[in-house]
Amino acid sequence: MAKHGERKFRSVRRKKRKGFCGTTGSKKRPKLTKEPDQDGLAGSKLEVSDNSDASESEELPMEVNVSASKLQNSSFSMYEEQEGILTRKKSINVGLGVPSVNCDNIASGYKIKDATLLRDCIASAAICSFCRKSQSTLQLFQRDYQREGLAECLFLRCSNCHHETELKTSKRLGGVGGGAHEVNRRSVLASQKLGQAGLADFCARMNFCPPVTKKSYNDHLIQIEKAAVEHARTQMQDAAGRLSDLTKNKHPNSIEDENGTEVAKVAVTVDGTWQKRGHSSKIGVVFVISVATGEILDYEVKSLVCYECRAREHMDRDSEEYKAWKASHTNCHINHSTSSEDMEASAAVEMFGRSVEKLHLKYTTFVGDGDSSSFGRVREAMTAKFGDKYPVVKEEVWAMCRREWVQLSESLKRK
Repeated sequence: MAKHGERKFRSVRRKKRKGFCGTTGSKKRPKLTKEPDQDGLAGSKLEVSDNSDASESEELPMEVNVSASKLQNSSFSMYEEQEGILTRKKSINVGLGVPSVNCDNIASGYKIKDATLLRDCIASAAICSFCRKSQSTLQLFQRDYQREGLAECLFLRCSNCHHETELKTSKRLGGVGGGAHEVNRRSVLASQKLGQAGLADFCARMNFCPPVTKKSYNDHLIQIEKAAVEHARTQMQDAAGRLSDLTKNKHPNSIEDENGTEVAKVAVTVDGTWQKRGHSSKIGVVFVISVATGEILDYEVKSLVCYECRAREHMDRDSEEYKAWKASHTNCHINHSTSSEDMEASAAVEMFGRSVEKLHLKYTTFVGDGDSSSFGRVREAMTAKFGDKYPVVKEEVWAMCRREWVQLSESLKRK
């Protein structure tokens, strides 16, 4: 018991007071007013009220959910007019958007369809164009023995006159015998990571017809590789042309004339990737990348293995069959004999050596990191092949970044 006149200590701690949770006067929502433009059209203008004595009912927080605000208004159109919200209806009215929901487009591309639904649709909606009998119906049939991979042989047969109309499921790409079917080429392109077995499993689960065989699958891969290589060559030629034009505009002193051809001196970097880590990969790819544009100018594939040669290792080297195959095997993939770590330097030497003839460029500045081992090999090879006409200078990455930063800072100071 506390004595009379003494203060009694509280046994319960007081709760902390909450901070200010309201909206300050500086965070009032800007008002949107409409004023006529010079062309006579109504334009919108934002006006921020500086009256700090405004009532609290006019104050709104800066971040308001639009959907919640619309639900609080009886008229959506009035709210949109006041707040200046560009809705889908407004965008269509002013010509900024085209309603594509109710438009019917001409069918194109490949469709996954059920043959039963397609057969019923044709039978109920079409008649034979040969006999033109109203009681005739068109029935959908297929010939499995004429199927080529995913390209099926379908035809329509009239129930009255038995006239047959071919229904093709894929067009051909052109070539000998019409060429391969496009659907087979696309299926191989889309299933490169799955392989032929993975593609066959996918088709079985989707109740499709079986895809192309293993031999045809490999033939499609060869054609896809040819198209990809040709496309990459075209892209690199275009990149080299853009780099030459850029060098001519910004650094005209870096343009040389060799035998009537303009050759540009540019800065590049060399980078490589391998099939697996640990410098034990059998296959590697090395790229030459422009420092000015960041585009790939050239590439080289290095390989320590050829799977065709590996498949015939068990054959007798003195047999006539092996000798005949060896004479016809002119595209062996083995083009590297040393270690996997040496692939980058070896490929860099080859790409630097053909830069003038192939792209009309001279890679005179080699941008690399401190432990780059390719620069020494490249400089020795270029000196041995071209002499003093092809000097190669190394520049560290940090030095180039510092120079670019200084140039950017100076340009900003001038502004």
